Amino acid sequence: MRQRVTQISREKGEEDRSVRIKPRWLSSNQAKRETEIFFLKWSVGWILIFGTVVVTQIYKKFGDLEYFSLGCLVAFPHFLWPLLFPASTERNLPLSQRYFVKANVWIGIFGYVGNYFWTHYFFKVLHATYEFPISWELNRVPICLYLITHAYFCFYHVITTAILRRFWTSQYYLLSSNSKRKILSIALVFFLSYFTAFMEAFTISSVPYYVIEDRYKMYLIGSAFYGIYFYVSFPMFYRLDEDPAKKWTVKESAIDGLAAAMLVTILLDLWRLFLGNVVGDESTKLQGPPWI
Repeated sequence: MRQRVTQISREKGEEDRSVRIKPRWLSSNQAKRETEIFFLKWSVGWILIFGTVVVTQIYKKFGDLEYFSLGCLVAFPHFLWPLLFPASTERNLPLSQRYFVKANVWIGIFGYVGNYFWTHYFFKVLHATYEFPISWELNRVPICLYLITHAYFCFYHVITTAILRRFWTSQYYLLSSNSKRKILSIALVFFLSYFTAFMEAFTISSVPYYVIEDRYKMYLIGSAFYGIYFYVSFPMFYRLDEDPAKKWTVKESAIDGLAAAMLVTILLDLWRLFLGNVVGDESTKLQGPPWI
């Protein structure tokens, strides 16, 4: 009887809480909300710039300096604009306490590890490589791509954070059972991750410097492989300063970004070991991690 009363009280409490929470796309944390809005606005800008570069094929005239400059142009505003025009609630705070700094640190670490280490899984497991006519590289990856990745990942994570927030604050989700919430959350994160990976692979296909041996497998199976990045990062990044009453430190943001990167590395290597190459033979299993 007592357990039944407790269960009813818990369910009643959850219903009351669901009534108090209004579904929302943007964060209730004003500083985070203002940063998200800027990231979205700038994403429109840099995507238009990228689209112009690709459509006009002006990139065929680019060398090291031009590609590096393009990378700086799309990446640096994510830090410089909030620095010069801070959110009203953070204007008087030290830089280390501002949301945009923590977000850039998290994404910067995650993107750096992705380029430096995980790109080599694409080389080996997917047989997808770069052939950019440039020499400015770090560990066989063009330096400009480290910068461009930052812009891409800021865009991806702001969009998916908004979608996850809207779902996780919906009446349907809040009134569902715990088991149903978990299943729905896993399904949504998987869908967002696969869709993001697929659309990136598809949209860059017109650039001749990306050499993909088997496009069908790259799009169909490779998107699930690339999606591993986001299965981990989307729900982890979402947590950053989401609760206005519990602000993260820059150190915590860096540790969390590194933890996400380590988990992705483990999952990618487990794929290599147990599922093998998506394209090509299985020799990669015997060679150790491809970035060594």
